[in-house]
Amino acid sequence: MFLKNFKQEKEFIKSAVAYIQKICSSKKSTIRIGLSGGSTPKPVYEALSRDHNFDFSKIEFYQIDERYIPKNSKDSNYKMIYDSLIKKQSKKIKAFKYFDTSIPINESLKQYQQDLKKIPNLSLDLIILGMGNDGHVASIFPYSKAIATKKTTYHTQTNNFAVKDRLTVTFPVIMKSKKLLLLIKGKDKAQTLNDLLKSQKSLKEWPAKKILKHQNLHIYLCK
Repeated sequence: MFLKNFKQEKEFIKSAVAYIQKICSSKKSTIRIGLSGGSTPKPVYEALSRDHNFDFSKIEFYQIDERYIPKNSKDSNYKMIYDSLIKKQSKKIKAFKYFDTSIPINESLKQYQQDLKKIPNLSLDLIILGMGNDGHVASIFPYSKAIATKKTTYHTQTNNFAVKDRLTVTFPVIMKSKKLLLLIKGKDKAQTLNDLLKSQKSLKEWPAKKILKHQNLHIYLCK
């Protein structure tokens, strides 16, 4: 695990973009990156979309989790990712795979499972993650059956947020990613991270504890 602290959001964003660029500088013909929703990664996506030196033509982006609402809704992760990153580079990007919320949940999960099956060894090159104050990661919430599932996608629910029904990629996919980048911003999230690193709570109570075992986890923290 690598943890880096930033005092200024500008440097936090700049370093996150540089880390993504480094991974994408590989000579591989296809680079696969998982994108989470939330307010923290949004400025990183926006900065990345403005980088004219970034080769989007070999990048496949994969959505990590979604709220089960229309994709044009203001609370949709798809909309945030599309508006902040995909829209400006849509003609260059190799692919953008996402949960289809216009169809029944089970159908959407199965459809996305088929997209994931096409990834060699089910291993993305990088997954960008955030974390909730309750210790959830992606849309894997405390005490959810998704924590222990062997399925690659799962329907989860939460009563702590406005949108109850979620669709998420699970730990069998997250933990197989070659690298993980966890973005943490703000005093509350910083305290949650501190609690996570020191707490004796179980994985059921703190799902984000799972990713601490990943061999290539980078945590960027901006208080």
